[in-house]
Amino acid sequence: PSSSEAAPAAESATNGAQAGAQGGAAEEKDECSIFVRNLPLGIKEEAVHAAFSAAFGAVKGGTAGVSLKQQKGSCFAFVAFEKPESAKAAIEAGLQVEGRTCSCEEKKPLQARRRGPGREGGGRGRG
Repeated sequence: PSSSEAAPAAESATNGAQAGAQGGAAEEKDECSIFVRNLPLGIKEEAVHAAFSAAFGAVKGGTAGVSLKQQKGSCFAFVAFEKPESAKAAIEAGLQVEGRTCSCEEKKPLQARRRGPGREGGGRGRG
């Protein structure tokens, strides 16, 4: 192999190392994010942001740090804090929001959340 062929391989290895370092940063951000269940129906992102930032510390990027979902008569959110300590405190303490006790959990990777019965051989037995 010529030296020009070896250079792309070295560059590829360097890029791989950088991607690994960035992947570590992404994992660190997940330590700052929580899943909140049992929120009151009809609540706004601004109210979730205000409640969590007042109780536990700064939430990232204003209301962009709150992702609110309402479906099938339930309301939940993902909240991203500036610091992992804030997320840990929220998980340990939970929070009362507009009269409802909300439970907080560590945000799980999308792949881990999608597993369940009926997939990968799970589910009801036959026969």
